[in-house]
Amino acid sequence: MQDYCEECGFDGRDLTTGEVSARLGRVPDDVRAAMSVGDPAVLRHRPDPDTWSPVEYLGHLRDLMAWHRFLIEQGVAEDRPAVPIVDPDASVATSGYADADVDQLFEQFARRVERLRARIDALEPGQAARRIQWVQGEEIDVELVARSALHEGFHHTADLHRLTGTG
Repeated sequence: MQDYCEECGFDGRDLTTGEVSARLGRVPDDVRAAMSVGDPAVLRHRPDPDTWSPVEYLGHLRDLMAWHRFLIEQGVAEDRPAVPIVDPDASVATSGYADADVDQLFEQFARRVERLRARIDALEPGQAARRIQWVQGEEIDVELVARSALHEGFHHTADLHRLTGTG
């Protein structure tokens, strides 16, 4: 979970959950702009075997929005829940995103962003500070999960612009 990233320049450490939600609302438009290339083959091209194609990044973003919402729901519903760790490379490898309908995948992504925003906006006082058991006994809070979701959108939008030549 990150709310600060030197690689992409994201710094969300001082953002409130309201600010995170508002900025998340702009992510789908940014992603759509990054995916708006004339040649659809660009969206399915992997520049090398270890780098996802733009459509695979889009699928990954779709999954991330649901994953972050799940983490927030768990953190609010349970006292210090332990959550499983997911391997994003394995998930993308088995997902079939390379052959997915880009428009449908984008619409699913946009809906998941809105559901995540609605969950963040519904946080009651004190819930953003609720704790979740993370990797190797580390604890994180719901607020970090929300900021991390925004970081993922920001970071991977930059990846998409780079891969599609739109940025």
